[in-house]
Amino acid sequence: ISMVQWMPQEVHVQMAESAKGSYMRCRTNGDDDVMSIMMAISEDLEKNWSLYDADAFVNAWDVGNYVSDYLAKRIVGSDACECSSEIF
Repeated sequence: ISMVQWMPQEVHVQMAESAKGSYMRCRTNGDDDVMSIMMAISEDLEKNWSLYDADAFVNAWDVGNYVSDYLAKRIVGSDACECSSEIF
């Protein structure tokens, strides 16, 4: 059985920068609700998905879910929904 491993690519850095911008905008505006931040990140990525689609191998909502899991773990500990792979 062949195991496919994830490899970081430049497109992932670009997606992370978009997510960072969305997160910073939410927090600057006083928004600290995990669901709201997840929606902002996912929707912002989705608006520009043509920039990422060819090489991303994930979608905008995968990224938003990963971020919400990460934030939930940081805020409330282990009560995250665990929608994504392991949180680093």
